[in-house]
Amino acid sequence: LEALQEYSEGNGALVVENTVQSIILAYYNVLLQEEKLKVLDEVKSLSRDRFRYEETRKQFGTAVTFDVLQASDAYLSDSVNYLQQELNVQNATLLLKLSMSLDESTGFRLTDNFSVDLNTYDIDTLKSRMLSNNRVLMNQYINQRILENSTALARSQVYPGLYFGAGADYSNNRLKYEGQSASNNYSFGYYANFTLSFNIYNGGATKRAIQNAFINEDIGLITISEVRKTLINQLLTQYDLYKIRKNLLSVADASRESTGLNLKMAEEKFKSCAINSFNFRDIQLRYINSSIRRLEAIFDLIDTETELLRLTGGIVSEQ
Repeated sequence: LEALQEYSEGNGALVVENTVQSIILAYYNVLLQEEKLKVLDEVKSLSRDRFRYEETRKQFGTAVTFDVLQASDAYLSDSVNYLQQELNVQNATLLLKLSMSLDESTGFRLTDNFSVDLNTYDIDTLKSRMLSNNRVLMNQYINQRILENSTALARSQVYPGLYFGAGADYSNNRLKYEGQSASNNYSFGYYANFTLSFNIYNGGATKRAIQNAFINEDIGLITISEVRKTLINQLLTQYDLYKIRKNLLSVADASRESTGLNLKMAEEKFKSCAINSFNFRDIQLRYINSSIRRLEAIFDLIDTETELLRLTGGIVSEQ
């Protein structure tokens, strides 16, 4: 019974871990969508300034209607993207509230910056922590103890059983006839007994029960081995993915810095007519794409690191 209670508590802890992980990812997803909104707002402002600039040029006769229409189309497209991203922020916020079981009208403000620390992990340390703290594996160990207890219980049916019982009886009787006084009778009784029983023949049911218990115990050991191998494989996969995503983030940072500088230079060149509107729009789109890739690279790294913490049993204690 103690092992069964511990197993139930382990399953409850597993639910808590998964819930905490989903809340963490939902939290950072809101930050991700808000950062995307900032990028689109920045680009929309540039498109609006460009549209007004083309309208001013047309008034002075230095731009044609085609240039104004192209600038207007870019501005409207960026405005639509911005409005769509506002909806994405709202949906991500609702998902976070749902994960935390909060009412949809609850208001809050996220205070963390959307960033990630580039940590360096040792695979041997992670593996050791996982084998010692992973909740799924711990539950399998507890379940194996339950199976071993079941085997011992099945084997105990082979031996004679001695059962001892003791008790006490008490009664109170009251008798009254018409015209006579009532009489009360009290009685106490004590008893003790014991029973010795042993199985002579039950059609081999006890033997089959013992065999089934041993088989279940062997299946439990095989399950533990499979769970260990699966978890180790998941850990290695997430560890390699974490290293790759760290490199991807470094590349995304460099790309974002390059396209941001290129956009500033392109804006000056466009106003001096050194590049046309098509070139300027293409540079804008590259800036948007590189900024979005960088933000998604940060979120992907957070996702992988959170999974590493969950596998090693540290998501509750370290978050």
